[in-house]
Amino acid sequence: MKVLEVRDITKKFGALVALNSINLNVDEGETVGIIGPNGAGKTTLFNIITGFLKPDKGTVWIFGRNVNSWRPHKIASLGVSRCFQIVKPFPSLTVWETVVVGSYLKSRDASEAHEAALEALKLVGITDLKDRLSRELNIPQLKLVELARSIATRPKILLIDEIAAGLTPTEVDKMVKKLKEIKERLGLTLLVVEHVMKFVMGLSERIIVLHYGEKIAEGSPESISKDPRVIEAYLGTKWAEMREWS
Repeated sequence: MKVLEVRDITKKFGALVALNSINLNVDEGETVGIIGPNGAGKTTLFNIITGFLKPDKGTVWIFGRNVNSWRPHKIASLGVSRCFQIVKPFPSLTVWETVVVGSYLKSRDASEAHEAALEALKLVGITDLKDRLSRELNIPQLKLVELARSIATRPKILLIDEIAAGLTPTEVDKMVKKLKEIKERLGLTLLVVEHVMKFVMGLSERIIVLHYGEKIAEGSPESISKDPRVIEAYLGTKWAEMREWS
């Protein structure tokens, strides 16, 4: 079953064409990676899917519903959650309080919301941080809090924007393992934007490549890593020779 369909999406900012007639489908339970150089349109696509931007042309369908006119909170209520590229914590709140905020999307009962928040903290592995203030945390820790808050909304589709940025190779491996476990445990569909190739290649079942707002390739990690257009536009010959993710 297709849980997300992007049909002929075009978005312009003045004379800049950020996305040009983009089409993609995501099946239930899939993990799809989106890669491309800076300015390729990846985050713009996420913003359109989640309602923060409206397309100039085309439609977004989530669970069979056209959500073009929907505001972000209504799209979230369908079961779509997102981890942002630039984290925006609540500096005066503890990690626990921050995650509880997310859990109230689907629950008005305090005990139920607290239970969902605790489960999210456990899944992400940051229960030891729950009493720390957000302003005391570093960027990698804040990204984990953002992930826990997103999970606490009890999503069906989770969009993740550059969660591996700044992580060491060992931390990247741990994050891939953690997300696979969370996906399996919760039955999630994942859509992932990432520049860290070891992360996106190790996590994704299918990869879409954007370049200057155009979709230039789509396929398995193995086929994408060998695609001449992708190597020229983004990966480079050194990456193609090493392919350290395999």
